[in-house]
Amino acid sequence: MNTRLRPSLALVVAVALLVAGRVAPFAATSLAEEARSLASGRPTLDDNPFAAHNAYPWRLYGNSRFRRALASGLKHLEIDVTYDPQRRAVVATHDSKPRGGEPELGQLLEPLWQQWGSSDQDGYTLIIDFKTVSPALAAGVHKILVPHAALLSSMRKGDASSFEQRKITVCLTGADACQVLYAATVPKQQPLLAFGDYGHSDWRADAASYVPDEPPGFDRFLTFNISCFRRSADARGIDAISDERLRTVVRLANQRGYRMRVYTINPPKRKDGTRDDRIWRQCVEAGTHMISTDLYEEAAEWWRRYVQQHASAAQ
Repeated sequence: MNTRLRPSLALVVAVALLVAGRVAPFAATSLAEEARSLASGRPTLDDNPFAAHNAYPWRLYGNSRFRRALASGLKHLEIDVTYDPQRRAVVATHDSKPRGGEPELGQLLEPLWQQWGSSDQDGYTLIIDFKTVSPALAAGVHKILVPHAALLSSMRKGDASSFEQRKITVCLTGADACQVLYAATVPKQQPLLAFGDYGHSDWRADAASYVPDEPPGFDRFLTFNISCFRRSADARGIDAISDERLRTVVRLANQRGYRMRVYTINPPKRKDGTRDDRIWRQCVEAGTHMISTDLYEEAAEWWRRYVQQHASAAQ
């Protein structure tokens, strides 16, 4: 059985005792049950599994990166965050400590709430990646989410049967201890508006061991480095990913009620300038729920062509 707590994280151990949702048994309530199966052979444009990786301005990224992610139409979007004590604000950055000048998360997200909130689609995922551990960071994220609670999936603390899926689900990833702090800092009378993940980057011979036996409660997501799905620990290259390992984990994730994301897949170009999209195709055809990429526009176009190809084949 997978365990959420890591012995090296003393803070996690201390705070976890305050969070009933971490230790109480949960009834199975599944995001995956609400999702269409990408492996069904009848994909639609609404089923687009691609996730915009690190979709925010940063010193190594262009200022248009967040706008490009929204404009691409991808339904899953990731933003890394830390806390700036000078501004007393959650900021978007890949750094664990702010350098000054980073966009504040609350302001950055305003176009997202407007665009996703007014959409006639659902199934959106906002992925917030904690780059450090801070009570102020955890509390700050919750404060940003509260005004948009009507759009957000929610759950009463310690009561998985109360989970209610709405248009947008917030996935917390990154620092485990800050995920626990988020759950602990939400006032008892308020629902959880964001949900944790089990993150994996280690290769295991038994791929099934990646998926927790217990049904989801606060932790509802599985996040994998794509290297977890290599045929063997030392396999390398574009053809190293095992269909069997991918399909095993997707099947178990669906059965047990988790949604899974793999990162970060940016297919290399062939000599003729086209993308060698084998790993994208493997992930899609296995039914992977979210596939992180930096190629926002290309991934959106790839998905449109994929849907069209399957529509034509079905006629």
